[in-house]
Amino acid sequence: MNDERGHSLAERYGVTPTHSVPEPESRAFSKVSANRGFVIMLDLRFKTGDCVALPYSFLNVIQFSRSRGIRLSFGGHKVTVTGRNLEPLYRGLRDHRITWIQESEEALDVGGADETVVARLQLEES
Repeated sequence: MNDERGHSLAERYGVTPTHSVPEPESRAFSKVSANRGFVIMLDLRFKTGDCVALPYSFLNVIQFSRSRGIRLSFGGHKVTVTGRNLEPLYRGLRDHRITWIQESEEALDVGGADETVVARLQLEES
């Protein structure tokens, strides 16, 4: 939107628009940027092709252990995520910014040491 002199409102009020830097892509999970709002449900994608979506509103505990992985408690469901370099995934889950988690097939575990790999997703009813 421009004023009568052809200036944008941002220029008129001295505001510099900011653009977010995209997050690096991951085969293990998808993370939305902070300026894109919030995610309502977490989609778990198993290597079998099956999927389960759980509402973030039911997420009441997240535990992270470098040796045991991530444990999520969603009311009547428990989710265990095991793999390597899971801390970025944990931080995204904590902030409700992860849209999906993909369980990898063994053949895809060829990434670098810094890449997050979800070796196993386990869903249990509690």
